Amino acid sequence: PTHAVHRYYCLVDGGFMVNKTLEEWKRENPGVAETLVPNNEPGAIITGNRRRYILNQRFVWDVYTTHHAFGVKGRDERIVDMKNDNVLAKYIDFDTDIRALGLGTKNFRDMRVWLMARSCEVGELMSKKIQFNDYFSAIKKSGRMQNGNK
Repeated sequence: PTHAVHRYYCLVDGGFMVNKTLEEWKRENPGVAETLVPNNEPGAIITGNRRRYILNQRFVWDVYTTHHAFGVKGRDERIVDMKNDNVLAKYIDFDTDIRALGLGTKNFRDMRVWLMARSCEVGELMSKKIQFNDYFSAIKKSGRMQNGNK
């Protein structure tokens, strides 16, 4: 059942979606992108099941974690415009929250490695995660660097 539930969530909810490209956002907000300075503070603001990382004065990276039946765990990553709470892009992935290495296990039966699934995407075929990471990098690099150089 673990693998069936994992596959179900991957097929129904998993994937990468762009609501607005960076170019579209720049056209709607002329001159704003050039004023943004990347935030180099690595810390997250944790609220409930959300971890928020501030990318610059306008964008945040929100990561939501959800838990489902049979040990399936969801990870919903979003790039959000803080001014209006618009989600520009999001990537949703699922894994199985199984203690495969025995960390925190009470006995040998807890080490059910055959139930482990790390992602909806497999191996080198992580194209949707790569697309999200490319979008994330473009947002993070937009604007000016802290030393004033582009």
